[in-house]
Amino acid sequence: MLVGGEAADTVGTTGALGSVARLGGVLPTAYGLGGYDQIVSPMSIAIGWGLFLSTLVTLFVIPSLFSAANDPTAAIGQGLARFRQPQPAEAV
Repeated sequence: MLVGGEAADTVGTTGALGSVARLGGVLPTAYGLGGYDQIVSPMSIAIGWGLFLSTLVTLFVIPSLFSAANDPTAAIGQGLARFRQPQPAEAV
């Protein structure tokens, strides 16, 4: 049984590879490689872009939102840390 980060790595890799394979099957039809069909090509373009965007959302946006919801103070602190200027060291 996989725990924590190991499971996330496995699921992320599997999801990304599955999406790449599906896009590899849809994009030739979408962009007319091997022939162009006025009905199927626009539908394939919509399916391909929908698959691409849903993969990005699944792999990046949802885990980020989950992490922020799980520990909001850490998420806010990390976001604000970018804007803080380092304080000068005091002389002893």
